[in-house]
Amino acid sequence: MNVLVINFGSSSSKIAYYSNDECAYINKIEHTHDEALLSNSEQYHLRYKAVDQFIRQNNIQKGDIEAIVSRGGLMKPIEGGAYRINEKMYNDLLNCHYGEHISNLSGVVGYKLAEELNINAYTVNPVIVDEMIPEAKLTGIKNIRRQSIFHALNHKGVSNFYAKSCHNSYEDINVIVGHLGSGISIAAHNKGKVIDVNNCFHGDGPMSLERSGNIPNKALLKWYDESGFTLDEAISYLTKQCGVKSYFNTIDFKSISDRYVSDKECQQFIDALAYQISKEIGMMSVVLKGDVDQIILTGGLSNSNILVNLIIEHVKHISNVTVYPNEFEMQCLNDGVTDVLKGHNLFKEYN
Repeated sequence: MNVLVINFGSSSSKIAYYSNDECAYINKIEHTHDEALLSNSEQYHLRYKAVDQFIRQNNIQKGDIEAIVSRGGLMKPIEGGAYRINEKMYNDLLNCHYGEHISNLSGVVGYKLAEELNINAYTVNPVIVDEMIPEAKLTGIKNIRRQSIFHALNHKGVSNFYAKSCHNSYEDINVIVGHLGSGISIAAHNKGKVIDVNNCFHGDGPMSLERSGNIPNKALLKWYDESGFTLDEAISYLTKQCGVKSYFNTIDFKSISDRYVSDKECQQFIDALAYQISKEIGMMSVVLKGDVDQIILTGGLSNSNILVNLIIEHVKHISNVTVYPNEFEMQCLNDGVTDVLKGHNLFKEYN
């Protein structure tokens, strides 16, 4: 069973080839800052070429590829699972009907290549997975609803890893998952559904490497009024220039944590970050009414023993903590589509 995996990020293209569940080849292609600033339509040929070169360099016979799976982009909210990239999804991703993000191109390139090879292209648990309960969506402004946009692929992937380690299924457990990366998303997983999660992509939840996190309304509006920014500039600043970047002019968290003992400002920031993450975990434990089988931490920042240990001290009364450092997106994409190819799960249709 041979699967080509495509995962485009803002500054890189990650491509892998799995054969019988083993990763035979994987490559991460870094793109220049100028290339990353191009629009999706301007990057299409660049990204397609990256995939084509990967296939050629690793002497992969196109006829041997049985399926393609791509990282999901911005589209209509859907429940979790594996989806065949059909024409409707392709058009929504291509024309950015629900927003422009480079991950859209993963599906676009996957679909076009699959069309050439006369095979199916799929996506698994894209960022817009929406399984939130209705009461989690209401806000204090009638016409504003909370949206479910989060690291769904890694969230559901590590939840399945944990369930299998306990000889259980994801649909039978309640877990709180914290993805700690450039953005931080904390979610309540109830019997296979993510019933509540902070939308870190739009500033909800804890601060992170580059994002501001929750800020009191009055203070935020006053800051915006005095900043001189346009709305788009302000949004960009809040999502790319805040958090660790705002305090230390770097997003190298290791360099900050290495100074935890010697630098009072570093210590105070990391303590505050652990506090905010723990508080969000505590909120999710209430969502699950205290019925929490495990707390799972994942993402790049979960490599920091200092941060993880501080979080554990705050949340150990809720449940035990399991750590899956880094992210497992490529493996999760492959696992999702091989389950379909093996007949363990059915793919869903986007409409």
